[in-house]
Amino acid sequence: MARFRLAFRPPCPTPSSPCAVGDRDGWVRLHRVTGPNTGGHAVSAPVTPESDLAGCDVVRCVGIETIFADLPPGDVDLMKLDCEGAEWPILETLAASGSIRRVRHLVMELHLDPPAGRTWPPMAALLTQAFGRVRLYETDDPQLLRVMASH
Repeated sequence: MARFRLAFRPPCPTPSSPCAVGDRDGWVRLHRVTGPNTGGHAVSAPVTPESDLAGCDVVRCVGIETIFADLPPGDVDLMKLDCEGAEWPILETLAASGSIRRVRHLVMELHLDPPAGRTWPPMAALLTQAFGRVRLYETDDPQLLRVMASH
């Protein structure tokens, strides 16, 4: 018997309102960027009263744990992450809570940032511990990897 799950779309106030998925609920700034492999935006720090919002779009952010809490019990068959650098805090949050064990298959783009400590070895360790099987696919961009992980 085949099982199907619907793709999750963040609960935005209206269908035309942009939303982000991150490591926690709140509001984030989206910076418009023109670099390679960014999709035109990059998520920056959460919005605070002191935030400089010049040149930014502010959007609602739905935390990954909020999403997992709203899903029906059981496994998540496939999780695809293509979130322009936000994959690091999202996966760290899922690993810390144990929710990552609900994900059977993960497909993602991994944006590396060596000065910030975001290199392949620590992510490889996190994914190997959570999934067991991890495949890495290099790209033409040395700061971008494609990754598949599964139980």
